[in-house]
Amino acid sequence: MGEGLASPVRNEEGRPWRTLINSRRFAWFHFACAAMAGWIWYLSDGRAGPWPLVLAGLPWLARLFSGQFPLPRTRFDPLVFGFLVSALVGAWAGYDQTLAWEKFWLVVGGIVLYYALSGQRSANIWPILTGFALFGGLLGLYFMLTNDWIAVPAKVESLNRIGLGLMEARPAALNNLHRLHPNVAGGILAMLFPFALAVAVRGITKARAHIIILAVLSLGMMFIGLAFTTSRGAWIALAGGLLAWLMWLAAGRVAGSISLTRRKTLGLGLLLALGTFLSVTLTSPGGLIGTLERLPGPSSVGNRLSIVQDAIDLAGDFPLIGSGLASFEGIYSQYIQDIPYYILYHSHDLFLDVTIEQGVVGILMLLAIILTSFWWLSDPHLSAYRHSAQGFSLLCGATFATWVVLCLHGLVDDPLYGSRGALLLWLPAGLTAFLFPRRMGWLEYARKITMPALVAVAVLAILTAFILVSYRRPILSAWQSNLGALEMNRVELAGFPSGRWSDGHESTSLDSARRYFERALLYNRDNRTAWHRLGLIAMLERDYDTASDALYNAYLLDTDHRGIRKNLAYAYIWAGHPEQALMMFPDAAEAYTELEVYRGWWLEQGQPIFSARAEDALRLLNERPAP
Repeated sequence: MGEGLASPVRNEEGRPWRTLINSRRFAWFHFACAAMAGWIWYLSDGRAGPWPLVLAGLPWLARLFSGQFPLPRTRFDPLVFGFLVSALVGAWAGYDQTLAWEKFWLVVGGIVLYYALSGQRSANIWPILTGFALFGGLLGLYFMLTNDWIAVPAKVESLNRIGLGLMEARPAALNNLHRLHPNVAGGILAMLFPFALAVAVRGITKARAHIIILAVLSLGMMFIGLAFTTSRGAWIALAGGLLAWLMWLAAGRVAGSISLTRRKTLGLGLLLALGTFLSVTLTSPGGLIGTLERLPGPSSVGNRLSIVQDAIDLAGDFPLIGSGLASFEGIYSQYIQDIPYYILYHSHDLFLDVTIEQGVVGILMLLAIILTSFWWLSDPHLSAYRHSAQGFSLLCGATFATWVVLCLHGLVDDPLYGSRGALLLWLPAGLTAFLFPRRMGWLEYARKITMPALVAVAVLAILTAFILVSYRRPILSAWQSNLGALEMNRVELAGFPSGRWSDGHESTSLDSARRYFERALLYNRDNRTAWHRLGLIAMLERDYDTASDALYNAYLLDTDHRGIRKNLAYAYIWAGHPEQALMMFPDAAEAYTELEVYRGWWLEQGQPIFSARAEDALRLLNERPAP
């Protein structure tokens, strides 16, 4: 059936230009341009702006000149476009426009690589995967040779001693190179590992000694690199991905004998595996958390769960538009921790980070791509696959495993959105789009839709309309509070981090934000974000009685929100009610340290009465019995 292209070339005789565009060599040229553009974005951390598109766009112009669409058409196009639009909105919404646009170009770079991979010819795929394997091996070596084993030590002492030895022996030039955080390196290595393993298996089946040697060496370096990262999340994700691959293979063999499709067999197998895992962990001492705590290395499970809860609270502030790209650092410090400096780069969760920064559209597009990929890969021969792909089953299994690794690791860390690794986020999607090409236009797809599918779409549309009408007021309220929160971000986080608490001068620039929050409450009095932010504005105006009332309303709507509790405690103290504040502080030790600083800070501001109130709160904290 050929290459399964979306727009087959007709009457190519006498049209050598179009013949070249559809050749294997041009596909290599397309991938090379995309890879070089991505490399420029990576080296510059997105600071190169749109200029790498000049290089990436050369094959697009050639395709356009030949009479074809500039980009290879894929079945994910609407979803990728939706994600890109939400990222563009996120670039506009970010409180730091420079950082937001830098991250936007990293996202664009990932999509550029997606199209370069999805539009490949079948004969190119295995050489490209071999390149991924080599890249993974070099990445493992690069991490070991460039990591600062003093500042970021391995969690296993014996490995750290080896790392320190490498650090002493390495050339001085390596000290100036970009350093990957162990969790970033571990996440990328885990994602690339299934591809390298597939290359090794392919080399064995084809008896190609040079491929076997390269793949084995790459796998060895990736394995060693993963060991040195001591990233438990990466190891768990990789183990889960390889186990899922084995189950995928077993489902293919068993399905026919039990009169079930491969998809149903795999689904039952995964449910059984999940049930077994949960039954074992939940009945063990400490349950699931206790099991994770007993893994090798320092424990961080409790802290990660707290961060996840805080991230969910932040997502609630920006549900529709998002908080803007590259904004998590600032809003987490300002509105959760209430501190004037950075403390955390991202939420350690890919899906929460996308939700926070790009809103509901961004996360829905990403989830739709992931779920669709799993649906197609779970039973590839029922999913309009590419017949010309060599080693098709091996490609599908490796891609399935890679998606599992991405999802599992994405639940505990975020190297593929919270760092320059965003350039690699779309690699599994690109390979999935290659394996399941688009062979017709969307109008042709629409004409071939079956009646049950048409009914399902109609029911979904009616249900969506019903939800929008029924929850119109809460949605409008969320829209207003989201806009108000963005406006407040731009004012309060200008020049962040300052390293000092605000003296309240921003309050004169927050009238627009205040109006958004007041309108939000007209639509829905239970809008937590509106009450919270109005309380913060009152705090800046030093109207602490008003702040106490607004923050208390927010507290009643979310009693576990760290930022609300902490600000309510301080509002009570500055209003002269320190007794009410004590039960609100999420961390007594932190409160004691901050009140010591506040005692002197208020004197510097010429406000001795508030300094005395800080002293009163300190006295009460000292008198409070230890828990």
